[in-house]
Amino acid sequence: ICYRVQLLSKCILAMNHKIGDMDGTNDDTADIAALRGTLERSFLASCGADFAMHLTQYCIFRNGLGESGDDQTEITFHYHALSDADALVQKAGDVIKEEYVPSFSIPLDWEPNTSRIFLSCTRKDSEGIMVHKDPLQTLRDVLPHSVGVGLARMWILCGGKCFFGGSKVVNDQLLVRQGNFDLFLTHVEESCLAICGVPYRILDKKAEKQILFRRRKDLSTVLEHSSSPEYILRLTTIALFQQVKGMALNGQEEQSILLKLLSQAKSVPKCVLQKLEELFDSLGNSESKEPLVTLVKSYGLAHDISKIC
Repeated sequence: ICYRVQLLSKCILAMNHKIGDMDGTNDDTADIAALRGTLERSFLASCGADFAMHLTQYCIFRNGLGESGDDQTEITFHYHALSDADALVQKAGDVIKEEYVPSFSIPLDWEPNTSRIFLSCTRKDSEGIMVHKDPLQTLRDVLPHSVGVGLARMWILCGGKCFFGGSKVVNDQLLVRQGNFDLFLTHVEESCLAICGVPYRILDKKAEKQILFRRRKDLSTVLEHSSSPEYILRLTTIALFQQVKGMALNGQEEQSILLKLLSQAKSVPKCVLQKLEELFDSLGNSESKEPLVTLVKSYGLAHDISKIC
């Protein structure tokens, strides 16, 4: 899971160097900075929150918490579609209690996912009714000091859309606490050992190459058996970006953002980009897209996209 954080953050960090190489008066600098901000928020709400969730579950398990019982505080995690995220923040009180099941030992799934993680905490009152508690304060209260404080800060750095209480209404406006990409990366690397007793594993070139190879193989397998035009377009864009840039995309971003990133790769033929954009523009209509979808899928399965067209 440490490897995934480093692998999926690499593309965003690379944009820092690109901005640094530009003239400060260049209009492209602002565009790239805005794009980086979008990618940072997407990373924190998905990969970052997933990392925080795994560590939180492990620490709860390690400290003997999370079991059912009137005297126990139950930490629960919920997964929601991206389209529901804004509604979730506004209706956080409607989050449904789920039985706590540790999943920190489940193998990671590198397939792009369209769900977000949302941390909430419930506790039974004197009448046996489940009521919501501040999950971050609860972590600080029920876990050893350095562990609870470290985990709470990790969730805060992911942003307010990732936990109950991360937003508030002021003058009829919903204000959501913003995360911080750079501080999150620094925090997880420096505090991982203190929080869970396991050092943060640094990704080396050999491991990165092996993971990218395995991910490319997994993406091809999923793509080959996919029939949804939207999903085929997303998987193809991600697979092509990894092929030409040697970096992994998170996959949580909007499709328009993914296409924009891919279009910046000079080794992708214009004819390929045109077909991807054509499929993207056609997703809203009901016309048959089978020939175009088949062609786009073939791009994603190609071993060398530069030889296409």
